[in-house]
Amino acid sequence: MDVHYWIIRLSEVFFSMRWIWLIIVILIYKLFSKYLDLLENRHTLKSEELNRNTEYSEEKIINHLDYIINECIDQYTIFNIQPKNIYYINNKIETELLNYVSERIPLRISMLLMQQLRLIYNEDYVAEFIGSRIYMAVLNFVLEYNVNNNPDQNAKKATDAVRK
Repeated sequence: MDVHYWIIRLSEVFFSMRWIWLIIVILIYKLFSKYLDLLENRHTLKSEELNRNTEYSEEKIINHLDYIINECIDQYTIFNIQPKNIYYINNKIETELLNYVSERIPLRISMLLMQQLRLIYNEDYVAEFIGSRIYMAVLNFVLEYNVNNNPDQNAKKATDAVRK
């Protein structure tokens, strides 16, 4: 037998094996993509079922959004205001707080809450609505904090209480 004959035979086997491997890889890819499609459909069905079984109350949805916003404000207060013993929130701190909350809210809002807000409000208005809720909550917090933590005001209240 000739060496060339064996080289040709080996190359034919190798070439046919490459096609077999390619076909196997393509089949695995197809099966995996079908599996991912089934998982996505299953997730969509569960989400739709959850939406059907969830009671939509505008008040509950907005209260939940406000709760998430207030959590962010509390977190900022604990880590940035209380350790520094700040008694008055100026414009700079208010802007930092507003930016902090505005950055954290999109990370914390679930898709279900966003879908519920879209059912209540126009889809184009939801982001503006959330922004206005954030602004109002931060403004309310700053006003309450400045009134309640003003040392001059507290001293005056204590003096008035002693005089009575």
